[in-house]
Amino acid sequence: MPTLNVDEEKGVVEPIEVVLDGKKYAITKVTNATMRKTTELVEAFKDSDNPEHGLAAQMLGLYFGVDPEEFAEVDERKLMRANTFVQETITQQFEGKQNPTRAKAKN
Repeated sequence: MPTLNVDEEKGVVEPIEVVLDGKKYAITKVTNATMRKTTELVEAFKDSDNPEHGLAAQMLGLYFGVDPEEFAEVDERKLMRANTFVQETITQQFEGKQNPTRAKAKN
C-alpha cells in the first residue's frame, strides 16, 4: 500500500526563513488558525483607504509570531517582498512543490 510520510517530506516541513534588516525570522509551523487569521487580516485591510499600507507588516508579524511594530522602521518594499515570498512558499509547500522564487531568493 502506498504511504506518504509528510513529516519527512522535504520541502513541506522545512522552515521558511526571511532576513529583514539583518535579523532572521523563521516560520516553522503553518496552522489552520494562522491561515484563518491571515484571511481575516486581508479582509480587514480591504476596507481601508490604502489596503496595501501596513498589511505586509501585520502578515509577517502573524507568520513570525512577533509584534508587527517590530517592522515599523523597515522599508515597506522589503516587507511587501518578504510577505510575497512567504505566501508563495507556503502555497508551494501546500502543493508539495519546490518554490522557484525560493531558489531565486537564495541567489
